[in-house]
Amino acid sequence: MKFKQHPAPEPEINLIPFIDVLLVILIFLMLSTSFSKNAQLSIHLPKAQAAQAPQKSASISLQISASGDFLVQNQPVARIDSQAKANAVIAQLVLALQAANTAADPAMVVISADAQAQHQWIIWALQAAQNAKFDRIAFATDAPPTLAQHPLAGDEPTEKGQ
Repeated sequence: MKFKQHPAPEPEINLIPFIDVLLVILIFLMLSTSFSKNAQLSIHLPKAQAAQAPQKSASISLQISASGDFLVQNQPVARIDSQAKANAVIAQLVLALQAANTAADPAMVVISADAQAQHQWIIWALQAAQNAKFDRIAFATDAPPTLAQHPLAGDEPTEKGQ
């Protein structure tokens, strides 16, 4: 008896699932790379320009230097060094802020931080003010130069404007 031999099926590559997987990977890469771009930005914080508001109540000055010194009402409170713990610094600031509040109402805390101070130190100062039950907090800033003092404000065209 002679059996009919069937030819071996030719291998077939189905490209549609392959294309679907590649599209999903492409979408994932597009979404994830847009967020990693933020770490490469050079950020220069703006200076604030506002009219001086009249002080209706007392204010407590909390100063943070670039080297990590904290002063409340110009009195040294804490210093950041290699062994400084966040909880210890915050506790010292809370005690100093509560001692500086002589009014019946909670005074406004004005935080004056050096431009080179670490952001974490400013967060510690905010947390200390919150723990000390101060609900009004302000940040001291330098006023930017006026338009007349700005170097690009003159009548002379710049290189880009010619």
